[in-house]
Amino acid sequence: QFVSFQRIPTRGAVSWEHFVIEDTHYLAVANRNLKSFTPYYDIESEVFKWDGEKFITFQTMQTLGAKDWEHFVMNGTHYIAVANSYTGSSPSAPSELFQWDGMSFASVQTFPTHGASSWQHFVIDGTDYLAVANKRTGSSHLTSSVVFVWNGLRFSSMQMISTTGAFDLEHFVIDDQHFLAVANSQSDTTFQVNSEVFRWNGAQFESFQRIATNGAIDWEHFLIGGTPYLAVANWADGETQTDSEIFKWDGTQFVSAQTFRTVGVYSWRHFVVENDHYLALARDRADVSGPLNSQVYAWNGVCFL
Repeated sequence: QFVSFQRIPTRGAVSWEHFVIEDTHYLAVANRNLKSFTPYYDIESEVFKWDGEKFITFQTMQTLGAKDWEHFVMNGTHYIAVANSYTGSSPSAPSELFQWDGMSFASVQTFPTHGASSWQHFVIDGTDYLAVANKRTGSSHLTSSVVFVWNGLRFSSMQMISTTGAFDLEHFVIDDQHFLAVANSQSDTTFQVNSEVFRWNGAQFESFQRIATNGAIDWEHFLIGGTPYLAVANWADGETQTDSEIFKWDGTQFVSAQTFRTVGVYSWRHFVVENDHYLALARDRADVSGPLNSQVYAWNGVCFL
């Protein structure tokens, strides 16, 4: 089982990103806000470095309601992108790309984003792309998420995708076809909205499948025995019990394979230990009937228990 190894001070932490540069391990944490009578969003997020025994502070970056870090390597150079969600008065907070200069990360590009919740980097036919999930503008959750393409010098916008409170993006490949799943969390009136899977048509992404979700805020793609699965974390309003769900690829589309009764679920993470498959479920809200417990499920050959 897992046992506590290290506690790291954070401030409203939303996500972690692990990466390796020249055999050294790093962890980046997205600190969203400093809780006080009036929450403060203009705070530092941090990159920690493994010193051989534990993670120690390596670098801090000023962020604005940070929700996600995305690490990737392009042309042999390491980058990390931060999704900034809120300035303190507006969700129109610029997000930022940092480049490794051999010693630390330096800012190289900013992006106009709106309640940015997630970045996803991927490569199609040798070309690098960076997609951002925009959750909301100042007045509406009906906004566009954006796919950027690397032009040799910087990332430039190449496609706007209509989304509804987009919270997460997940890129994956099935039979040499590229897909991008969007977790749509809410419209301006309800959490019960369709999330959507898009497929690359050779020039851009087009709608492939809509899936009914309830406040979806995370997708996790994984393979078991060569079969693709997608798990969705349905947060709803964070307080009401709802079903989070695993979908299985049937050769032409994703179909429901298993449901979990959940409250305040925030993220799924799949991992393998000694050929055994596990799914970890993170929660950020407690059920009124019990403590705030996150869970790890094990695959028994048929389903997760």
